[in-house]
Amino acid sequence: MENNKVVDTQHFMNQRRKYERNKKIEENKKPSEYYRYEIKSFLEFCQSTQQEPDFDSMLDFLDISVSVEKVKRSTWDKRLYAIKRFILYENLDTFTKSVKNEVSGIRNFYKDEDNVELTRLNGKKHMDKEELLETVRLLDVRERAICLVNLVTACRPSEMVRIQMKHFDMESRDLNVYLKKQKIWVHKRIDLETVKTLQKYKEKYNLSDDSYLIGRVGRYGHYTSTEVTEHGYRKMLKRWTGVSPYTFRKTQVVHMHNMGADLKTISEQTGHKSVKTIADHYLNVSSSTIDKYL
Repeated sequence: MENNKVVDTQHFMNQRRKYERNKKIEENKKPSEYYRYEIKSFLEFCQSTQQEPDFDSMLDFLDISVSVEKVKRSTWDKRLYAIKRFILYENLDTFTKSVKNEVSGIRNFYKDEDNVELTRLNGKKHMDKEELLETVRLLDVRERAICLVNLVTACRPSEMVRIQMKHFDMESRDLNVYLKKQKIWVHKRIDLETVKTLQKYKEKYNLSDDSYLIGRVGRYGHYTSTEVTEHGYRKMLKRWTGVSPYTFRKTQVVHMHNMGADLKTISEQTGHKSVKTIADHYLNVSSSTIDKYL
């Protein structure tokens, strides 16, 4: 009898671990809040055209996106990724080889002469770091601390929302950051101004090691430790400074490069896997530089 109890208990524990594991796997497949607008637009399209939300209707939506709406190629790619993730997560349809070939065919519409303008990327501009710092230094200590960390470490929103106070080593001026995109931990450096501001922030709100860097502060100034969404953080930063997290990231990359840092050094601080990405997407030669040689 006792042996049966042990077996039943072990079976229950095994099943429970399996359930938790599968739950976590499914949760990782869930589309990010960042893509909710693309998914909402697709579902509204399905409703207005009386179609089921599957890969057939996705192909129709993508076709109209380029042929009728004339959206930028970058927007089209974002829609494809978001909708594909949504359909697979909800188990609404199967992404077959035939669907993949049709997606490639629609993507090729961007090669048509009438659509070449849609492939031109303007990209977000960087700011002069000192000008951005002037804005940041006027903020409340909490907002200032968060912005300084984001600026000097050039973190992505997915990294910022996961930072807790225990990840900082104030004495060594180090920060451990989990790169969600690459699924690894890296060390980033912070400067003395950021350390001093973090210490004031920690003291004012009585933060513990487990407190999230961002968290939430209610209307009466009470801090709550919680992991905010990436979308929510983007809105916060925009409200505080008027610029996006990507502008913070690009500003720091350009500043470090202008100060003489090589691409390897920059990638160590920003968490870029490839220095080519930095060269291709962050370090465009400025017009003023070109003008000097005309």
